[in-house]
Amino acid sequence: ADSMISLGMMRETIIVAVDTSTNRSREYMPPGDDEGAGPGMADQYAHFLIDYVKPMVESKYRTLTNRADTIVMGSSYRGLVSLYLGLETNVFGKIGSLSTAVLPATNFMGRIASNNTYGARVYLDMGTVDLDATLWSTGWQVYDLLLQDGYAVNHDLC
Repeated sequence: ADSMISLGMMRETIIVAVDTSTNRSREYMPPGDDEGAGPGMADQYAHFLIDYVKPMVESKYRTLTNRADTIVMGSSYRGLVSLYLGLETNVFGKIGSLSTAVLPATNFMGRIASNNTYGARVYLDMGTVDLDATLWSTGWQVYDLLLQDGYAVNHDLC
């Protein structure tokens, strides 16, 4: 990020990384879904980020606090919780969902299909090796559902 900012390829950015706990599969799983470790608690994780982490960062640094300038990003289960945070809150206007482990989140997928999620800019990607290769079909399902919600390729969906 520092290199891209210094080259003028990216605007100044505050990057905040949240450590992963040993209970990450539940913390990052949307409510209503359970991949075997117990019911999803992503709503509690959202509360932590929105009501504690974000205000702390905003109190210490000069920030742009509106939705369009607030990004959430992660890979695997963090990609899943990033989609949840961006699509089911009005806080994060940009989503980076990398190698998204959406397969066990069938109820969340149903909510994407049945709700109007349009409003955030979404970047999705998926690798082609190892575990990523098994996630392609659900990744394409998310992509197709977002297209059905009105997202436009290379405009607000990449």
